[in-house]
Amino acid sequence: MLEEDSFMKRLFVMVIALTVLMLVGCGKEQGTFTFLPENPQQGQEVVVKYHPKGTPLESAKTVEMLAYQFFGPEMPTVINAAMEKKEGKWTATFTPADSATLVAVNFRSGETVDNNDRQGYFIKLYDDEGNVAAGANGSLAYIFYTGAYPLDIKTDRPRALRLLNEEFAAHPGLKEKLFSLYLDLIVRTDRENGKEKVKAILDSIEALPEISLKQKELLASWYNRVGEQEKSDKYYQEVIKADPTGTFAEMRQFKEFRAYQDVNKKIAFYKNYSKNFPKGRYTDYISSVILRDLAQKKQFDVAENFISNIVLEPTATMYNSLAWDMVEEGINLNSAAQIAKKGVELARKQLDAPISEKPSYLTEAEWRERLKTPLGNILDTYGYALYKLGKKQEALPVFEEAVKIMDRKSGDVNQRYVQTLLETGNSEQALNFMKELIPAGLGFPGIEEKFKQAYAAVKGSDEDAGELLAKLQKKGKEKLFSDLKKEMIDTPAPDFTLVDMEGKDISLKDLRGKIIITDFWATWCGPCKASFPGMQKAVDKFKDDPDVEFLFINTWERGENVKENVAKFVKDHGYNFHVLFDLKSEVVSAFGVEGIPTKFVIDKKGKIRFKSVGFGGDEQKLVDELSLMIEMLK
Repeated sequence: MLEEDSFMKRLFVMVIALTVLMLVGCGKEQGTFTFLPENPQQGQEVVVKYHPKGTPLESAKTVEMLAYQFFGPEMPTVINAAMEKKEGKWTATFTPADSATLVAVNFRSGETVDNNDRQGYFIKLYDDEGNVAAGANGSLAYIFYTGAYPLDIKTDRPRALRLLNEEFAAHPGLKEKLFSLYLDLIVRTDRENGKEKVKAILDSIEALPEISLKQKELLASWYNRVGEQEKSDKYYQEVIKADPTGTFAEMRQFKEFRAYQDVNKKIAFYKNYSKNFPKGRYTDYISSVILRDLAQKKQFDVAENFISNIVLEPTATMYNSLAWDMVEEGINLNSAAQIAKKGVELARKQLDAPISEKPSYLTEAEWRERLKTPLGNILDTYGYALYKLGKKQEALPVFEEAVKIMDRKSGDVNQRYVQTLLETGNSEQALNFMKELIPAGLGFPGIEEKFKQAYAAVKGSDEDAGELLAKLQKKGKEKLFSDLKKEMIDTPAPDFTLVDMEGKDISLKDLRGKIIITDFWATWCGPCKASFPGMQKAVDKFKDDPDVEFLFINTWERGENVKENVAKFVKDHGYNFHVLFDLKSEVVSAFGVEGIPTKFVIDKKGKIRFKSVGFGGDEQKLVDELSLMIEMLK
């Protein structure tokens, strides 16, 4: 009997201990992520413990905690803290703001991030009475709806809708603040009847004895979404009349701009728009369109005058856009160099005194790195202008600074730097630079020939260059392999059937047994189009491989005659892509895509093994990475 009592006591203690662990453990496996107090209040210090076993940071030497505070359906505010390792666990503390409702935590070491396999690590905050803070579930709904950049959480819209309903039940007063998000989720989670449900809700608001300005804004936006254009226009006009300098008035002016074809009318529009809306949300877009149009017409002097004398707040990026077009065309190179130099001076000035505030979701270090990008780009353009002018010695330090700022990650800049080194008699420096690039997986097109050229200049012969190059390339491939292996995922790919440009139905399940590369894109997407020369190279490389299939899924396309416009785009650019049409945006949603271009590499069993978002600008790196991904899955 005593032994039975003793066993029961031990069992009771084990159950209590396990219960406590389950209460505080919120990670993908018990104990990965814990925090105290168990129900932290707003404004109360929180201790976070992180045990990285089984995570991408298992062998990390240092770990940084990024605590993203949410205050509602808006971008978060980040707190970053270095973590201290104690008994195999990393520990850090932070104090959320008094008005924060929810905290999402990422752990980072270098460029490697653990966000719980995109499921997130979350801390709900509590009020003084011990209840979940008002807005916490609403913030969580916003995260699962948007993915919450830069957290990169996997979207789950049905879950987001459930969370909003919970929020409204507990705190009805928050419904107005979260209502547009709520309507959007209804439409996106109920494709058949969602719009009718939203229309009924809008009609009930319209029937109220008094309608506030906020409600009129909602009606103007959402009646348009559900196809009630007449009602939308009515409330649109009422909102603009009540607030002639507000968001809706700005949107109306921007709509006018998009109808203009003549660049002079666009410039006149910019003057009026910037006067009415000095901090307008469309200013950068409008100026970029005008500069693009002027460059296409080769009116570079007009473009320079536009930047220098008309634009309210010129940026280095504007000067870079103009100067780069001139350098590439080889037109007025002296003028291009002067414009680029002016851009360099402005970029340095804006690096020290930014014209915009730091985004709340970036740490100070991330913000400083982002501010360096325009300087790196304009330095490259300035160096290229000097190079084309034959001023190669002057170009050398300019390229060198650009390479340093870009941390050697731009293949094009690296290539121009090496070429300039070789042509100015700095072969040994060029050789040593490439010896660093190649094993780091940072090559560029033609680097093998440049390596042999530099080797021969230094050693007197390129006889042994091939052997050394092979060793360096092997290390580069091993590094890339190691990096990609960390990024491998293992989730079932959603099945789909879409029509291609030939009118044929293409089903993913019918391609089982092949390695599939899906590329989600649109004709309006700049990074998508920038990546296509590299993607064409990849398609050409594997065109005779029966085990590899590329599918370019056109989605989120704008305007009418989508199929005709897409076919024309592909033909005009000479791409031989197998294009599929996701006209209802159902496949892009099924894959959880939050931005394009997004590529998925699917193995022969129908599992997603790699995901790549955006385009870094290096065509050769894109081809090399895709090639290695394919090789790893064979």
